[in-house]
Amino acid sequence: MEVLPTLLAALWAGALLGGSFIAAPAKFRTDLTVPELLKVGWEQFHALAKAQMVLAVLLLGAVLWQRPEVLWLAAIPVAIFAVQQVALMPALDRRTRARIEGGNVPPSKLHLVFVVLESAKFLGLLAVAVF
Repeated sequence: MEVLPTLLAALWAGALLGGSFIAAPAKFRTDLTVPELLKVGWEQFHALAKAQMVLAVLLLGAVLWQRPEVLWLAAIPVAIFAVQQVALMPALDRRTRARIEGGNVPPSKLHLVFVVLESAKFLGLLAVAVF
């Protein structure tokens, strides 16, 4: 069944679409306080990261097993995810905890970098699903 990599890439892309691009902005249209929103967002992105870890492993395994010629393409969203988790999430977590605790956090472009990488990862997953 050579469709497994396609299905996994599409599932992962759908999880990103729902979690990062629909649910994340939508929660800011509620009447929750900023600390409450940040707590919800923290939980949301950590749950999504766990799901992405599983999907990344499954995708790489499926590609190696069924379509090794596109391994380089599948490695792109996996690498982006790894960069996000290692380089960005610890700093974003610190900022989020500080804001939840009422601290004054200076402006940063970390969220913008995260969104750009999230968008690139989404497009990479669509490419894996299509090709």
